Amino acid sequence: MFMFFSSSLLLASSIYLYFFCPDISRQILMSAFWNFSIMRSKCEEMYELIHKRFFPKLQESNQFIIYDKNTCEIENIKVKEPEDVLESLLESLKDMLNEKENENKLVLFKRYVNETPYFIRIHNGTNIDNLYNVELIKSPFLNVDLKYINNNDKEETLNITDGLKPYYIKGNVLFDNNFISYFINITYGIDSINSYTLEFIDSNCASLKFTHNDEITQEHVL
Repeated sequence: MFMFFSSSLLLASSIYLYFFCPDISRQILMSAFWNFSIMRSKCEEMYELIHKRFFPKLQESNQFIIYDKNTCEIENIKVKEPEDVLESLLESLKDMLNEKENENKLVLFKRYVNETPYFIRIHNGTNIDNLYNVELIKSPFLNVDLKYINNNDKEETLNITDGLKPYYIKGNVLFDNNFISYFINITYGIDSINSYTLEFIDSNCASLKFTHNDEITQEHVL
């Protein structure tokens, strides 16, 4: 009964203010909405803080990515172990890449830098410091076009400039068949292609071209 009486009195007061004191009513409503907006913003900030602290996002876990060009299969190995275990895992993956039967495989290490994912390509010279001290390269190319033959035997041109940005890391090789097969599969959902031509405009505005038949040299290492 008391709750009903209180609610009725509050409703009657609100109606009275709305019709007979519109200025006061407007000020009260504006103040109420303002305070509600501030409270909501503070609650959202608190929620994000608690969520990040106790429920970290799964995709923020560092992981090795193993890709097989022949089968287009991708295997993810999440890494949460101490550094000494990570180093042993790195050496095992390097040994695997050196085996003849694995020449069509690609291994990347996915690492977050300021909450942004970057991908370090694993090769013989990769060491544990390379995985922790990521050296980013800012915009080595102004434009990159990939030309390839689609399933209908027609040539298509795909601009991959933005898609390559997470791979701009010192020491990465981005142009060979294994990388291109993985990159277009995971980034653009295109099945592996056998032939392609890459046309670049580098940061010095020079035009470059690279095909699937070209040999990877030190000049092609970022």
